[in-house]
Amino acid sequence: MNTQRGDSARPSDALLQSLMREGLHDAEIAVRLGITTGELRERKAELQRRTGTIGAGPVPRRRLRGRRLWFALAATGMAAVLAVLLVIANVVAPGENGPGVDADATSAARAARQTEVAATPTRSAPGVVVVEGVEMDDLGPFLAVTGRTPGEPIGEIMNRAALIGVRLAAEGFVLDSPATDWASVNVNAPYAWGLRGRVGERNLRINITAEYVSTRFEGTLRYISNATGALIGLSAAPGSSGASVLIEVEDDAGLQYPSILTPEGRLLVSREPLPAGAVLDYFTGAELDVSAARAFGQLPGSVGGWAFTICHDSGAPGGACIVSWRKSGRGYTVPVPGTLSCPGGRELRFASADATLTFRLAGSVQGTIEFACEPEALDAGRAILPDGHWVVSATSSSGEPLSVTVANDGTLYIGDIAGVTGCPCRRRS
Repeated sequence: MNTQRGDSARPSDALLQSLMREGLHDAEIAVRLGITTGELRERKAELQRRTGTIGAGPVPRRRLRGRRLWFALAATGMAAVLAVLLVIANVVAPGENGPGVDADATSAARAARQTEVAATPTRSAPGVVVVEGVEMDDLGPFLAVTGRTPGEPIGEIMNRAALIGVRLAAEGFVLDSPATDWASVNVNAPYAWGLRGRVGERNLRINITAEYVSTRFEGTLRYISNATGALIGLSAAPGSSGASVLIEVEDDAGLQYPSILTPEGRLLVSREPLPAGAVLDYFTGAELDVSAARAFGQLPGSVGGWAFTICHDSGAPGGACIVSWRKSGRGYTVPVPGTLSCPGGRELRFASADATLTFRLAGSVQGTIEFACEPEALDAGRAILPDGHWVVSATSSSGEPLSVTVANDGTLYIGDIAGVTGCPCRRRS
């Protein structure tokens, strides 16, 4: 079927060539011209037949799909690719011979990935790179902004263990992927959008939310027709230069995957989830260093429950970290001998020889509950606490605030914590 429009409605060759010289993705060009990507490809092919060239000036950057993406990445050489792709915590990773990049491991991982895809065909073969010993799938161009020239960053990016924060430099788009067919899930437009797709042997979910700062959302999300090659439009809030969004990647089981958004907008996703021993600040997504702290028992998980750490803007004395824990069933098992007491109100307190944990019952459901008890000596291994939502804080034996954190596997840590950072961060309800 001929989908070309009449001459009066068609964008001029000069405008098409101008947009291509800017190095825009096909999806961006199609959106700006008001045509589909299929029509755009026909226009480019027609222009090449008539003029012998696609556009005057520098050769445009075009989206590469399937094996074209793989061979293009391989041909450019590891040093050039990694200098652009590997950005962690806003710092460009070292080149091919730098400590952050294992070139041999990257080559081996790519070969293994190609073998896997050949055995089990998928939409295309995601490229794979190795960052500090971690294999990461390259899902291709994920975010793009209007008016970006080749090599120009799409905005300000903050890559963290469990969360990516990005403030786009202009109006933006979430692009269709060469690695998977994304389906929209859990859409709560205009402020939240979920994408789900299969990558290799796993189903991944990408959650995109507009960052909430002070009293407003810093951006909006809107649907864009699949025919354009873009999936979601990202617009700035009034008074902002570009939308500010948060991105997190998880699987169907809720396991989080470390991910990197490169300066040019490519999305890299670890092939393994965050380890069970990882300790995260829930609201900022930063991984915390608990090497100077000590393990102090474990918070058991339960269906419908949770346990997470709050460090940034925790509200605790001295800015110490605290833990939010929703439990049902087995309680907290004290790791050492100590004394359980009821200091008043909705609090229970466990004091050991060198540290004290305070458990405060939170939420409005238990608003009428108050605890009253006589101090009771407990041996190590005794389980305490009824069901409920508890906020856990800690102090030293002298009453000085201590940070308390919880790992993904429920291990509780108390003591000095490093790696606490500020926003971008999730919204507090």
